[in-house]
Amino acid sequence: MRQLSSHHRLLSLLEYFSLEKPSWTADEIIDQSGMARSTVYRYLKTLCEFSLLENIGNDQYILGARFTVMDHVIRSCDPFLQIAEPEVRWLSERTGFTVSLTRLIQEQMVGVLIVRGRNSLEVGYDRGELLSLFKGCTGKVILAHLPRRILLKLYDSQKEKLKALGLGGDWNEFLKTIRSVSKLKSFSTQGEIQSGNLGIAAPIFGKGKQIMGSMTLIMREEDSVDLDLKWVHQNVEVVAERISDHLRILDLQKNEKQ
Repeated sequence: MRQLSSHHRLLSLLEYFSLEKPSWTADEIIDQSGMARSTVYRYLKTLCEFSLLENIGNDQYILGARFTVMDHVIRSCDPFLQIAEPEVRWLSERTGFTVSLTRLIQEQMVGVLIVRGRNSLEVGYDRGELLSLFKGCTGKVILAHLPRRILLKLYDSQKEKLKALGLGGDWNEFLKTIRSVSKLKSFSTQGEIQSGNLGIAAPIFGKGKQIMGSMTLIMREEDSVDLDLKWVHQNVEVVAERISDHLRILDLQKNEKQ
């Protein structure tokens, strides 16, 4: 097993904090990580010094205010958001529906933008929330474009879950199922993330057709009955392609300056 550096081990403590468990004691982190007590306290002290963690008393630690500053910088300066946000807002205004934007992060995705449409509904996730790639069109259009080696790793680690979700009883069936999605410019599912919702998603690509995330238009299933869904699919596809084109152009411009 690969030996983690001290920097990796220090930063790995931040991954314990979540909506399900937003605060941790030093003893809990020691038990969870298996690190020495002196090491954990040294790491906690360092993270608090940089405001990445905050000690709120009774040996309880929560994420620190530095993340609020970082989030503001990301919202203001992230090229992905700067390019995609006007397009997402245009699509929401044109169709009247809610549109979300997600980014691939390791082997999950994270919501980075939700533009509320004239339709009032629960999306099922919010900005900054980590989501599985296995549920809903939002994740599956990303999953479909991942390299084979990553898909194999995901399959090997979650065979039973994938089988229960109907994504394939074995590796070949899983690969065939998910690669069939990659042949589509947009893909829709119903009720997989939020009951009663219908989503239409398209992939977002960066340099070299590398998958970066997805964009999803979301409506209530009942709203789709008298709607020209082909027209909606086309709009989702056009906007996703525009975002991808802009991202590739940005990458080319960066390379020309180097």
